[in-house]
Amino acid sequence: MKFGMFLHQQRKITAEQLVAALAHQSKELPPIGLIALEEGRMAAQDVFRVLRVQTDLPHDRFGDIAVELGLLTKRDLAELLMLQSDRRKPIDKCVVELGFLTALQADEQLLAFRKSMELGSTKKARRIAIADPLPSPLSKRVVRPEGVLESQGR
Repeated sequence: MKFGMFLHQQRKITAEQLVAALAHQSKELPPIGLIALEEGRMAAQDVFRVLRVQTDLPHDRFGDIAVELGLLTKRDLAELLMLQSDRRKPIDKCVVELGFLTALQADEQLLAFRKSMELGSTKKARRIAIADPLPSPLSKRVVRPEGVLESQGR
């Protein structure tokens, strides 16, 4: 999503194109049932059982039904969802497939995005260092028994 927003902020794609690319990305996600089969978390007959139940409950999600039927644990589902997210098609590929950018334009923008992210991290580190500087060993303060503060320099 960050790269998609970057493309929009750089005026390389419109808001409508960004929404279309995100929708395209969502359609390309492999189904949880397929991932569960591939990962050995569910047998084929269990996947079909969930799909049969889902025909009567079209607004319920596959994973939620599988958990409710005791075919997956909540932890299994969370892990499958992470795997599904990892398999998401990168947004730069989506904008190219939809014809919003050429492959070369997408690569150039991705490089610019990565550089801007690196610069942002560097600037953030500098802001933190300035806001919370480490104490200098040259400016230690010593409290004398009388309660008088005295700067100690080297």
